[in-house]
Amino acid sequence: ANPAFYSGRQATLLSIQDLTRHRASQGEVERERLISQLQTSLLFLTEPVHDSMSSPVSCSLNTSVAEAIRLMNRQKADALTVVGPEYQLVGIVTDRDIRTRLVGAGLDTRTPVSRIMSAPVVTVDESAPVFEAVMREHDQGVGHLAVLDANGNLVGITRSSRMLRPDRYSPVVLTRQAQSAETMDDLTACHERLPCVIGSLVDNGALSQNICQVTTSVSDAIANRIIELTIEEMGPPPARFAFIALGSEARKEQTLATDQDNALIYEDHSESEQEDEVRRYFLRFGELVCDRLDQAGYRYCDGDNMARNRRWNQPLRQWKRYFHDWIREPDEQALIRCNVFFDCRCIYGDQSLLDELWHEIGAAQEAHPGFLSHMALNTLRYRAPVGLFGKIVTRHAGEARDTFSVKEAMLPIANFARLYALRHHLEETNTFERLEQLHSGGVLVDDSYRAISQAYGHLMQLRLRRQVDRLKAGLSADNLVDPGSLTEIETATLKNTFSQISLIQKKVSYEFRVST
Repeated sequence: ANPAFYSGRQATLLSIQDLTRHRASQGEVERERLISQLQTSLLFLTEPVHDSMSSPVSCSLNTSVAEAIRLMNRQKADALTVVGPEYQLVGIVTDRDIRTRLVGAGLDTRTPVSRIMSAPVVTVDESAPVFEAVMREHDQGVGHLAVLDANGNLVGITRSSRMLRPDRYSPVVLTRQAQSAETMDDLTACHERLPCVIGSLVDNGALSQNICQVTTSVSDAIANRIIELTIEEMGPPPARFAFIALGSEARKEQTLATDQDNALIYEDHSESEQEDEVRRYFLRFGELVCDRLDQAGYRYCDGDNMARNRRWNQPLRQWKRYFHDWIREPDEQALIRCNVFFDCRCIYGDQSLLDELWHEIGAAQEAHPGFLSHMALNTLRYRAPVGLFGKIVTRHAGEARDTFSVKEAMLPIANFARLYALRHHLEETNTFERLEQLHSGGVLVDDSYRAISQAYGHLMQLRLRRQVDRLKAGLSADNLVDPGSLTEIETATLKNTFSQISLIQKKVSYEFRVST
């Protein structure tokens, strides 16, 4: 045997091993880089639009296109907002509008911008996350959005799709994949990837309301696609209908441990034969949609508050009777229903059916003013788990031993926001948005608004953190938190949150003259 042969072969093997280790190391570095980019991208997508918008460049309706072009060149803008005499937003003119509607049509540059502008303008709230702006641009087929403040005033212009490539960002990818899914397997896969996206957002400190916005957008897209596939299978609906989300889904506050809560409203028919046909269609439709939501990962509601339940799959007139009965005689069972059904949002179908129902609800509420006092009890029944010496009280038995439910801790604030939204006839369903409207309407002073919003945000963050940690450990997501797992700062913040709940309960007790 030739020693030189073995020596050379050994050297070759060592070189190969070194190269392999080097490539593995490079692979790990690349993997970490991609993860870092993804996390940064996810965090950016949840930043408010206000942070990335540009100041609006505006002109009047009578401004000539020639002057508009000069103005855009001076300001280095690719879009002009067109405003009326009171600076109200009436239209928008973009580079594309000038190319297609002026040059393409052979019009003179002295033509007023009112002839080529796009109207009405698609808008977005300045506090909305960039993710929502990207999806709105995509859904509406526009390149620019006008940014409005809480009072509806024009404050900026955004073109989110230019700032990023949506195909690189997981929330957008998941939503679009759900919208274009062809099979239930595709939709299930979208839902299975959601925890990874939410985990990245939680790990990077994204605001809880923005994280819920992502979760809701994906779940809405999945539900919409399931409904579309079901209609393709069953044929066109025999009547107008609205598929309604209830509870946390309606409030746009879905987490990773949420079941499905939904209902179905369809238009009234006077002919009994036709009504039977309509009823049979929608009952079957409700069964299929709820079954497929369960298959996709949104488990059945334990309380059977679903469109597959005949009771919650009814014509509009029956829904009006339900709410009239609950408002007229708000017994314990009625109040349980109100907790679920007074948070409702149309996620597919004819919004006007829900609008008509809410008109009836408002009339019934005016006819029975004492109803809200009964609703107020929902806010007062919760007792914060804090002992005499400030120690957080936990459960003493079962699997939930040494924990408290963060979901239960959030209910008083959600109930508070719903109660005052009903009192002041607000249309918002999201708790954060309800609180913001109550603040802008003078119902909540600055300090109270900030404290309550921060308390709700902290509890939601704690809830999401718990669920993400459970899933990473290979366990099912739940809402149970062990106070012993919290840092001193987190514990102090939690106790302060509980104190805010006590304060809003006192406010409700005083203003509605009720007590438990």
